[in-house]
Amino acid sequence: MTMRIATDDLVIYKPVQSPGRRNNVVMHELAHIVLGHELADACMLEDGSLVPGNFSQDQEDEADWLAGTLLLPRPALLAIRERRLSDTDACSAYLVSRDMLNWRIRMTGVDYQLSRRRA
Repeated sequence: MTMRIATDDLVIYKPVQSPGRRNNVVMHELAHIVLGHELADACMLEDGSLVPGNFSQDQEDEADWLAGTLLLPRPALLAIRERRLSDTDACSAYLVSRDMLNWRIRMTGVDYQLSRRRA
């Protein structure tokens, strides 16, 4: 029995990527969908990879921001720091890459906020 799912949206990722990277890619693509960004076309590379095209830099930035916010919301970042989780443990607990964790910490100013609280 074959089941068909009718949808206009499709998210494709490379299963060989680390779990943290995969989650970022999937959340980034879902962010495009949630934000109503429309993909004009996609192309297939020689290795069989499907590459989306025609999102503006503003749309890419919006999708990056929303993906990061959904993967690591501010309360989660505060909890990570307040519980003194190592970056490795935090990445494992939230299934994100170290790059994503570091980017969210920088963008939210959580470390600065907590340092001011202690002062």
